[in-house]
This record gives sequence, structure tokens and C-alpha cells, in this order.
Amino acid sequence: MAVIGLVLTAAALPARAYTPYPGVHEPDHPGSWYGVQGNGLSEVARAREWVRLSAQALIVSAASLEPTYYPADDPEHRQFTQPMLTEVTFSSPARAKHGYGEGIPITVRTAAFGTIPVEAQVQIEQLRDAQDVPVPLLLSTSETDYRQRIEIRPGVFDAQHEDASHLRGQVKVRVNRIAVDGIDLHLAAGCTTGAVDLVARAQGFWANDPENVPEKQDPPLVPGTAAAATWMAKRGLFSLANGGSLSGTVTIPPFSGCRTRTGEDVSRLLTAAISGPGNRVTVGAGTVNGNKCTSWFPGTQLATGRAPYSGDPSDCDPDYGPPQLDYPIEAE
Repeated sequence: MAVIGLVLTAAALPARAYTPYPGVHEPDHPGSWYGVQGNGLSEVARAREWVRLSAQALIVSAASLEPTYYPADDPEHRQFTQPMLTEVTFSSPARAKHGYGEGIPITVRTAAFGTIPVEAQVQIEQLRDAQDVPVPLLLSTSETDYRQRIEIRPGVFDAQHEDASHLRGQVKVRVNRIAVDGIDLHLAAGCTTGAVDLVARAQGFWANDPENVPEKQDPPLVPGTAAAATWMAKRGLFSLANGGSLSGTVTIPPFSGCRTRTGEDVSRLLTAAISGPGNRVTVGAGTVNGNKCTSWFPGTQLATGRAPYSGDPSDCDPDYGPPQLDYPIEAE
């Protein structure tokens, strides 16, 4: 389901001390705020289709957690592991109900019961807490530094390892509009799924291995650019410095509350077309590094009730946008 291309990518505000934005969850581990973009691909397994999620503006709060140090007799020769926890919140598009927590609407075309054409405008939303602020997604990364260089393959040594990255959290899918066999059903508000559990992962890699470093390619790729993020994404890698991709599968719960203005309940129709397990997801991510967007409001951003971004990435430097994600071969 278009469900989750959400997530990360880059064009960051200058790093600065944590200051709360109105309407955004106060991080459990306060760090620095950044403005970020994200994109993705998601499968509607039941319909055997893929959906592309457009670039989405996000805000993140990135914090370094307490490192774990290792003793001198550690057989792995590790010196320490430095974890990072990044909380991710959607910056809603213009005219959205909330300043944060709503994704950019996307169109899904599929078939219900295998034969009936269905076109729906859907929106990914974050869950909201008792204070009506979005519950952030959590991106966990860490770096392990070794006391001595390790031969990772013949003649190649490294002492710094980017550990596996994990993105986790819950979202739901809201349907704003639905047309069946070309006829608009004039859907009333309130058509959603329950909570969708999102877990996506990127494999770990040696940080200085020439095979894993965009700027060591021929020709070299500029660190942090969309080209570097695309290069990482094609290899299933992710880092905060260069971005990349994370992958997983999700189960789309049944839909409820999907009534037309005449009172007809089409929840079962949407459930038949979209819901189910095994929906593969690829989350695109770019660098969380540098000031690559200009849409923030100097001196006034805290008074606006929103983060510096409108949900529209058009003010961001396109060279530092999210990666280009390719559909799987079987979907082309």
C-alpha cells in the first residue's frame, strides 16, 4: 500500500540546540531539529501493484545517546558503540487539518474483487497522542568504532562500522476520495484503517570500505546529494550522512467508517482491494546534514505553529533531495 513510503530524506536546518515546535512531540532524548525530505515505494500485494510515494517534507529531532564502551580484553577489540535516535514527524501539506502528522495525498489505482476498477486518494497519517500531537516514528542508528583496524577482506582494513539501521512506529491510512468504475462515490470523512505497524531495516556496512563510500566511486559522488543517496539506496544501505533506503513488509488492516454521502458502507470494498499482509515497503532517505532547504521562516518559525516546511519540498535544493527509487523488476 502506498502506506509507507514515508520517511526520510534531507535538507536540513542548521543544527542547533533543541527548541520545541508547537504541535510536535517533545523528544524523549532532546537533540537538534532538522528539516528533511522523504519518499518511498510500497506494494499493494493483494492487487500485485506498486505505488510511489512522492517526496515528503519531514522534521526530525536527532540525539546522540550514551555510548557503550568495551573493556580492553574484549575479543572483538571494540572501543565503543555510539547510538543515535532520530524522531521523525511529517510536516503536513498546505491546508491540512493539522500542521504536523499528515502525509501528502497520493492516488492508488487497483481492482476490487479482481475485476472492479477502484481509484482512491489516500493519505498516510501518524497516530496522535492524548495531547493531539503526532506520535513520531523512531529511526535508530549506531556506529561501532574498533580499537584496531580489522581486515574485512584481503588487503582492505577498516575500524569503523555503521551498524544496521531500523525505522519503527505506527501510522494509519485515510481515504479521502474513492471512485468505483469511474464513478465518484462522494466519500464522507472518517474512512481509515487501524494502526499499521511499520518496521523497516537497512543492513550494516563498513564505513570506510571503498565499496560503500559514494565519494570513492568513479566518478566520485558528492556526499549528501541525491545522487549519493540513490547510490546507497540501490545497495540497500543507509547512513545519516548520505541517506539511502530501508526496507520491510507491512500488514494493511481492514478499513472502517467508509460511508458515502448516501449512507452506503464501502469499507468491505476497500478492504478487499487493499488490505492484507506481506506488502513490501522501501523507504527512501537522504542526508540529514547541512542547510539544503530555504522554506523556513527566519526569526518567526516558532510563532507559526508549524515546522519550517509546508510539506512541499519545492523550496529544497533538488541536488540534495531524496534518492531515486526503482520499482522491482517484476513490477516494471
